[in-house]
Amino acid sequence: MKPDLLLLIKACESGLHISKPIHIKIKTRVKGETKNLAGYCDSYIRRGKVSGHRITINLDTVFSSEYNIYDVIAHELIHASMLENDKFNPEYHHDKTFQELAHHLKNYLNTAGFQIDCLYDPAIDTD
Repeated sequence: MKPDLLLLIKACESGLHISKPIHIKIKTRVKGETKNLAGYCDSYIRRGKVSGHRITINLDTVFSSEYNIYDVIAHELIHASMLENDKFNPEYHHDKTFQELAHHLKNYLNTAGFQIDCLYDPAIDTD
């Protein structure tokens, strides 16, 4: 039995040192350029600083792929952490810093009892 989704989010928040609020939306239909993505993260900016994060999960893409919703949410929370801590590279979202955080978070979550498979896949995470 997998741990509760709320526990996963709180564990990611702790393991990635995210202090700003997180708003997660799960949608069955996503339009535009993000419609084929399993998820994406945007940050709220107030007075030039990150004040929170909005993560959108495309349930149709998650459902029709081999993705695990736990992996997708954890992956997007890595982006939130990078945005919050000014480590996000807008030209290459899955850079070496992302890859290191993905490795760290996967180990952290699996040690905590979650079953995390893949937070970074170089064949898919190409940007």
